[in-house]
Amino acid sequence: MLKQKYACSLDLAYDLIGGKWRMRVLWHIFVGNTNYTRIQKYAPDITPKMLAETLRDLEDKGLIHRKVIADSIPVRVEYSLSDWGKRLIPSVLELNNWTKQYAALHNIEIPIIRAEPTSAGDGTAICLFE
Repeated sequence: MLKQKYACSLDLAYDLIGGKWRMRVLWHIFVGNTNYTRIQKYAPDITPKMLAETLRDLEDKGLIHRKVIADSIPVRVEYSLSDWGKRLIPSVLELNNWTKQYAALHNIEIPIIRAEPTSAGDGTAICLFE
């Protein structure tokens, strides 16, 4: 739950997107893993309980939308980024660039296990959270 007053904007940012899973889940929704099963498949190290809690938390904070599709059996639930979630993506991409530069400067290896397409539509791909 968000507080009504913060001493610093970064404290609020951390409450919104900090922690181990929030940014990863937002990223998976951004690249098209829009349901629980697909997110679980591409982020297998998150437990089912933690994934459900993270999705609920991001929805409560207004960063994602949850849509129940009742005309299928079983009923499906799909997630999408809200406008606020979409506004966050350029910052996440910039953080990715900064992290890669930092890693290169300090000889930190970041293995690319899976590349994801960028939203640029030019065939470029990045891996943010491996």
